[in-house]
Amino acid sequence: GGSAGGAAANAGPTPEDLRTVASNLLAEIASLSNNDINSVALSSSSRSSGSSVTPALVSSTILPPILRLCSDSHFRVRRAAVQSLPRVMAGGTVSDAADFVLPIFAKLSTDDMYRVRKSVGECLVDMSRSIMLLSDGRADSEREKLLALRRDGLVPICTRLLDDPNKFVRHGMQQFLGPFIASFYPLGPRRSSEDDEEGDDAGRQGGGVMSLLESNATDHHGSGQLSILGARFFPHAAGMVGRLNPGSAAAEAAEAAALSGEKEKREAEARRLQENEEDRLLRLLP
Repeated sequence: GGSAGGAAANAGPTPEDLRTVASNLLAEIASLSNNDINSVALSSSSRSSGSSVTPALVSSTILPPILRLCSDSHFRVRRAAVQSLPRVMAGGTVSDAADFVLPIFAKLSTDDMYRVRKSVGECLVDMSRSIMLLSDGRADSEREKLLALRRDGLVPICTRLLDDPNKFVRHGMQQFLGPFIASFYPLGPRRSSEDDEEGDDAGRQGGGVMSLLESNATDHHGSGQLSILGARFFPHAAGMVGRLNPGSAAAEAAEAAALSGEKEKREAEARRLQENEEDRLLRLLP
């Protein structure tokens, strides 16, 4: 019995483990196509100019295996594929988002395994923001088409999961309902051709989540650091940006906001202990 257990332990990763890891690695590669996320008004060509991973490469090389993994016979692989879809969509093309990514995402929301459906609910916020990232800097007609696609594609998934027969799926979707609604807040300022003619200052008017996350060096704190305030008010948006672009300024802001929150908790606890001690001493007085 012991030797059999040792042999099983030394057998190494299973094929399902390898496919799960492959899904995560493919998503990481796809996210490199969107490496200029901190600029909220980039064209599709300039968006990938700093990386050899282009939307066309994501479409031809990364998306097909991800779609196959979404139909894998093992639920853990399908769940990993669900979690990779937001990054793949943000790094891909508009046509792929409409024709392949959103349809397979909707299909997985009705998966037989409740853990896959629960993962779909947990990824709705990231999917919503990924569509917003994909729409930034595009022509108004194309942008409106993408936003309508987001509304018509993701909202029915949300309502269906809220009514799921499995309580874990329902409760999971309820936890992400607020962040999902908040994800429809504009990611960045909406730019027009007139804004482009007037320059960057005009493009910053109106603001959005990224405008709150990113602080201007001269307008805010006199430095180029990211605004922690914005990251704290939009933690899911900041977290999503960080996942799509590890090491980005938004990821640093989310981490700084978390550290700042922990510091405030420690200070509040210290004040409470001090007040309790003062009350105890006062009660000892005659």
